[in-house]
Amino acid sequence: MTLYYKYDASYTWNVINMQNNGSYVYEAVIPSDKVKEGNLEYYIEAFDSFNKANYGSRSNPCIIKITSSAIITQITTTIATTTTTTTNVNVPKILNLFIPEAKANETILAYAEIYVSGDITAVLKYKYEDENKWKSVPMQNMSTWEYIAVIPSDDSRQGTLQYYLEVSDGYNTSYFGNAEKYLKIKVTAASSTTTSTMTTTTTSTTTSTITTTTTTSTTTNTTTAATSITTTIPLSLEVTSISIKNGEQYKIPLDRGDLTFKSSNTDVVVSGDGTVTAVGAGDAVITIIDKNYNVKQLKITVNDNEISKPEYTLGNVNNSVIIDAVDASAVLKYYARISTNQEGGFTEKQELAADVNSDGIIDSVDASRILAYYAYVSTTNEEAKSMEEFMKKKTK
Repeated sequence: MTLYYKYDASYTWNVINMQNNGSYVYEAVIPSDKVKEGNLEYYIEAFDSFNKANYGSRSNPCIIKITSSAIITQITTTIATTTTTTTNVNVPKILNLFIPEAKANETILAYAEIYVSGDITAVLKYKYEDENKWKSVPMQNMSTWEYIAVIPSDDSRQGTLQYYLEVSDGYNTSYFGNAEKYLKIKVTAASSTTTSTMTTTTTSTTTSTITTTTTTSTTTNTTTAATSITTTIPLSLEVTSISIKNGEQYKIPLDRGDLTFKSSNTDVVVSGDGTVTAVGAGDAVITIIDKNYNVKQLKITVNDNEISKPEYTLGNVNNSVIIDAVDASAVLKYYARISTNQEGGFTEKQELAADVNSDGIIDSVDASRILAYYAYVSTTNEEAKSMEEFMKKKTK
């Protein structure tokens, strides 16, 4: 893959070989000493042993305006533009948009590279050439710059698919193509697998002579050969969403070597074998892509680990039927022991029950409050309040 570039005042095209830095991502770096103010024209050529493709051409190149300011107010190419409604150095910059392959009745993936430092909304617009209305699907962030959109299989049919990209940060809107100047790709029929059997017949004649008698025999050999058929395992998931706790792992039940896993949230990490590791609370969408560009998505909800506290009754330190002077006495003994650097002797449940004023310290104040509550319960003519209600009144 090769990048050709020059400035509009020049007649000589410079050439840079583009390097692959990911599955579908190629990069070329124009040296800083070659960058100057003006209109930079460029196009890209990609070819393999049989085919050649161009993005732009010498007669119809892409154009980007290089300014001396760090603030880019407008970018114009044959298909990419930015509309700026405020002076903002962080306007979304769309570096690329492409659909590598499109087959009828199969999901279609659109990839984009978008450079932005804040939150954006990226929407892929698409329609078929025989349709009037543009449809929309959101693009999901898969890594720092990489975004992906999925056109569902039930909206994939043979024909010419037209598409472009719209990106907004709430103040500025960038386009890669538009409703008049769009990209397009031919959606071809889905590949079908057939089994064929070939049969050949070979006839040979053998003549043997014995005295005056001649016997002629004919032998017929039949050979049957069958073409080998490779069957692709369908990409399918039994579930589309799961919930796991922070720190837990989940193995996506797809045991295949041709899959790529992408997470929309860096707080949920996915390894190459499809193991999800939750490292933070939140939601993430795991996009699974096979070698034929079939796509499945799995929503992961990560919940915070909640530390469950043992059940207890505030004030009832010895877990008896009532809260009384015995509980207050136990608190005083606990306080005396810890005051002399000894173990208090309470379980976690007892410590929670003993700290009736919830100040994090078990002392004589708590014992006094427990005695006061015992006196209140013993003398009231009404239905007794709980210790929690009693303590709220005491703190007012």
